[in-house]
Amino acid sequence: MGSFSLQHDLCFILWYTFLVLLCALVCAKIEEHKRRGGSRMDRLIKEMKAVAERYHAQRLCLFGSRARGDFRPDSDYDFALWGVPAACQPQLLNAVDDLPSLHKIDVVFVDEHTSQALLDNVKKDGVILMDKFTIKRENFESALLRLKEGLAGYEGASDPQLARDGIIQRFEFTCELAWKTTREWLLDQGHVDLNSPKAVMRQAFADGLISDSDGWIGLLNDRNMTSHIYDENTADQIFRRIQTCYLSLFEGLLEKLI
Repeated sequence: MGSFSLQHDLCFILWYTFLVLLCALVCAKIEEHKRRGGSRMDRLIKEMKAVAERYHAQRLCLFGSRARGDFRPDSDYDFALWGVPAACQPQLLNAVDDLPSLHKIDVVFVDEHTSQALLDNVKKDGVILMDKFTIKRENFESALLRLKEGLAGYEGASDPQLARDGIIQRFEFTCELAWKTTREWLLDQGHVDLNSPKAVMRQAFADGLISDSDGWIGLLNDRNMTSHIYDENTADQIFRRIQTCYLSLFEGLLEKLI
């Protein structure tokens, strides 16, 4: 009886050990498959980002099953792109067709005609792979901080004229980043053909990002003048407007660009 019990226990241990080893082998195979699949997925996404950059996309988003994580090995890739000029879209699609993959790749160009249902789906599950707006907003915020620092230190400057000219230069840089950041934001909303500061700020006014149209027109005009200022009186006037008006316009815009 004791011998039978020992044999039974031994068989159970061997069988249990076999099951553990089998499970470990299966898990290892699954992990290896995931690593290989993930590696292929990473390569394709990297190549897609390069294509998006090449054809001037402002934002690239992966959505669908591959973004949610419930994809199969043969699942499609779904990409949404913002800001790709219409003239570049056929070239981008050709470049996507040339990618070294047999997976089906679906591309959506987001513009003002894109359905809200699709946009909601992209926003719900999407993974942002490239976003020029975020980078530009950070740069705009940094430039605005430098402008504030310059204005704060003006009264104590040992050479007021040099300090004034430095602040005007910071104003120029901040203005450049302000309209370019605004352009990225508007492109993300589906607007297209925004290729000049005035066109961008006109659309920003229409979309409620800015409200002082006269102030912004004056700001843009003064920015154009600063590139060829030789008159001290004009420089002083622009400097005072930076202090009294333009700084607050920049601050208000930055708060809206979220």
